[in-house]
This record gives sequence, C-alpha cells and structure tokens, in this order.
Amino acid sequence: MGFWAAKYSLILTVIITGYWGYRAICVLINPIIYIPESGKEIELTRTAFGFVFNKKILSLSDYYGIRNRVHWGHYRHCQTELVGKFGNYLPVRVELMSGKINEDAKDFKLYFSKKFGFEARPDMEHI
Repeated sequence: MGFWAAKYSLILTVIITGYWGYRAICVLINPIIYIPESGKEIELTRTAFGFVFNKKILSLSDYYGIRNRVHWGHYRHCQTELVGKFGNYLPVRVELMSGKINEDAKDFKLYFSKKFGFEARPDMEHI
C-alpha cells in the first residue's frame, strides 16, 4: 500500500512541478509584441534561448484606444497600453522605474494612435 502511494505521489509531484515551472517561465520571460504594417492583428510571443514558450494572435480590431498610465505592480512604472472592449488592455511599452509619464511616452502614444487610427485616451497619472 505504501509503495503505491509513494509511486503516485512522485508522479503527481513531477506533473505539478512541471506545470508551475512552465507558468513561471511564461510569466518571467518578457513578451514581444509585433504589429505588422497591415495593422490587422497583433502577434504576442514569449521566447527564450530560441524556443517559443507561448504565442498568441490577437485581433487589432478588439482595441479602440491607447493611453499612458502610471501603474503600481512590484514597482511603480509607466506603461503605454492599448485599451479594448470590456476593459481589456494590452501593454505595448513599459518604462521601468518611471513614476511619471515622460515626453517619450506621450510621443509614442501620439505616433501609435495616428499610425493605427486609435482614439487617444486620457492619460492616468495616479492609479
């Protein structure tokens, strides 16, 4: 009886460790966002050492606006993000350790809104 319990607990431990290892890799590896010139879709990939761990294709029509906001996560930073339906957002640029929205972020937002026809949403300084 004890042998079977040890055998199954070892298998279960390997499966759970593998799953959480995969999740940690997906979270810790920074995503790369690619928007082709056609402007119809967004390709979101997470790669490391030449391996693609996660790849998503998102429709650009799901997003209507772009904004800058100061965000508190593990640290305070500014991120430029696409605003979509139902409150969804997608960070397209993150400035690390930046407590304010600087001029580069404002210029990037303006360029991006003109290039892809997004509505320029109000910036959010204190969230």
